Amino acid sequence: MIQCAGCEREALYEVYKDIKQPHCLEHMLEAIDCSEFVYVRRLDELATKSQDRGEG
Repeated sequence: MIQCAGCEREALYEVYKDIKQPHCLEHMLEAIDCSEFVYVRRLDELATKSQDRGEG
């Protein structure tokens, strides 16, 4: 389990502008609700893609 950067819950998303940080649903929504543009990716999609390439 990857822990959220903002609390003790499981991280489901990777949120980043300059630095990639794992976040739970609540903190991901908080990040996209701010005035700055951020990228969001589901962590399960990253795991699937790395397995497809034989990285994990």
